[in-house]
Amino acid sequence: MVKLLEELMEAMQETQWVKEKYGREEEARTLKKNAVIECKRMCNNS
Repeated sequence: MVKLLEELMEAMQETQWVKEKYGREEEARTLKKNAVIECKRMCNNS
């Protein structure tokens, strides 16, 4: 569970990085959304 939270935090940081570096908010939002979906899916499977 902790591992999942760490991965989610990492994804959030990546999202921020993409937004800052490329100014692509749409792409950053998609990354974040995918990370959240993946996290929920993994949580449900455990």
